[in-house]
Amino acid sequence: MTMSRTPTRFLPLAFAASLLVTVSAQAGLPEGEAAFARRDWRTATRELQPLAEQGNARAQYLMGGIALQGGSPGQTDEAGAVRWYRRAAEQGLAEAQRDLAFLLLNDKPPKTAEAIVYYRQAAERGDAEAAYQLGVLYDRGQGVRPDTGQRNGWWQKAADLNYAPALLALAEMARAGDGMAKSEQVAVGYYRRAAERGSGPAAINYARALRDGVGTSRDAAQAWEWFSFALGLGINSALREERDRLQAQVPPPARAAAEQRASGRLAALKPAPLRRPDANTPPPVPQRR
Repeated sequence: MTMSRTPTRFLPLAFAASLLVTVSAQAGLPEGEAAFARRDWRTATRELQPLAEQGNARAQYLMGGIALQGGSPGQTDEAGAVRWYRRAAEQGLAEAQRDLAFLLLNDKPPKTAEAIVYYRQAAERGDAEAAYQLGVLYDRGQGVRPDTGQRNGWWQKAADLNYAPALLALAEMARAGDGMAKSEQVAVGYYRRAAERGSGPAAINYARALRDGVGTSRDAAQAWEWFSFALGLGINSALREERDRLQAQVPPPARAAAEQRASGRLAALKPAPLRRPDANTPPPVPQRR
């Protein structure tokens, strides 16, 4: 009896073909990302668009960013951004789900229900900004019933990921006793964590706590450091006058050392990733109801 056998001599060729498809699907992605980071939209589009059309979710996401940043000559294409983000979001890319939700929420009229779906998907995949924004919606009752438990849970999830706006929000909640036990010590801990991640308002509040000894030990030199850090973030000149009133309590060598530490903190901050035009402005801390 003649046995049928799989023509194994063809398997290496099939494997090589599949490998070639995988490699070609990634070719140009690093170059496209590098061009995107330096705002070279022409090069980024040339490298990324073929990959995006082939279904590469990361390339689709970056193409959405190019459309939103005005990569086409002379204009921003929000509709194009939505299309690219949606294609990447449907593949489960969390950052695409988050930024698509942002655009939907800010559409006219807002597509709030759909935005909530995408924010939730991104948050469940560990995206800190999406978790924070979900908390904002539950805090404001925007598209959902106001729910302190949901708000606290999503903000805590974002805070656990060290997302500065969530840490700042929790600090304000602890300070006011809003949805959690009132505690200046807890508030100061959150202020410091948020400040360490580049939050100017948190740095100011932490500096004031150190200056006044509220929720922490009084330490004028550390207060000078954190006031200087906030000034380095571009906070207005009135803050400089507030800091300089500590001069009598902080000798010149201690002031110089504090300012050097503040400069080191500023230098260590990672720049915000380039996404939408307002990427360098974190979402606002919601107004307490």
